[in-house]
Amino acid sequence: MAMTFSLLGGSFYQNVRRLLNKCLRKGRQVSLPDDVVRFESVLTLDAPEREVESLTVDEPTTEETTYCMAVNHFGLLGTHGALPLRYTEWLIDRRYRYGDDSAKAFLDVFNHRLLSLRFQAWQKYRLYVDAELNTKRQLPAVIAAVTGLSAEQMAYLPAADMSGLLSTSVRSLVNLERLLQREFQLAVKIQPFYGCWRKVTTEYQAILGGCRLGEAPVIGQYFWDIQSHFLIQFTYSKSQQWEKFLSNSDVYSQLNQRIALFTGGILSFSLELLVAFKGTGITLDGQFNLGKHGYLGNEARSAATRLYITPIN
Repeated sequence: MAMTFSLLGGSFYQNVRRLLNKCLRKGRQVSLPDDVVRFESVLTLDAPEREVESLTVDEPTTEETTYCMAVNHFGLLGTHGALPLRYTEWLIDRRYRYGDDSAKAFLDVFNHRLLSLRFQAWQKYRLYVDAELNTKRQLPAVIAAVTGLSAEQMAYLPAADMSGLLSTSVRSLVNLERLLQREFQLAVKIQPFYGCWRKVTTEYQAILGGCRLGEAPVIGQYFWDIQSHFLIQFTYSKSQQWEKFLSNSDVYSQLNQRIALFTGGILSFSLELLVAFKGTGITLDGQFNLGKHGYLGNEARSAATRLYITPIN
């Protein structure tokens, strides 16, 4: 036997955690401590200074390395064990007088199971450890249970690693760019103060005869609002991908929901898609739409085409 893993501080939980992480980094499929390590008790009547006594490599019987960890605490034997000290004294006598470890090996079967379940219980209530050791993360399900949302409703929320962008009191369009880029995996550029025409309600329109200064200052039915409207620009490398952002698509509804969640529904937006069409026009056979699948003309276009999607208010 030879030492291949250095213990850190003697903590049982942290050393098992580090050992499992080491095996995961090497590409091993590890889901439980049983896949990597075998726990055994320490035959001693001394007061232990740390929880883990030693870690060694088992005899190589398989292609993958398995370890043996001698644990002082939380087991069945020793001064901190669950069994009376008489059992430890009897096993020490069997080892040093007769060289017999069969009884200890039998008790270590239960000792291993006890320590393995103890580590799994510790891991269950520490979500950061569970996220390290499992590919399926439990934190989204816990958040959904606490907030009272179903799995279908959680699908409409941004990714968990983007929640920090929503926690700030002042939300900038730079953070919105990062959120949309992470969500849709596209190059995003936002132009603030883009402006749009808005219709004036009847009570704010000026009426000839009987109008008062300060009450009806607007002439006409529309005005140019520049402060509450911005432009979102997506850049596509493949022309067939942009169709999912049409105003009647599920992706456009998801985009609308993300922006409403970030801005609070106060600001409106326009959508611009930069699409690089490939080819030299379209064939007039009834299968292509002008402006959607191609363009007129025989010369190939080198510059990207700007497509504007009418927002749904």
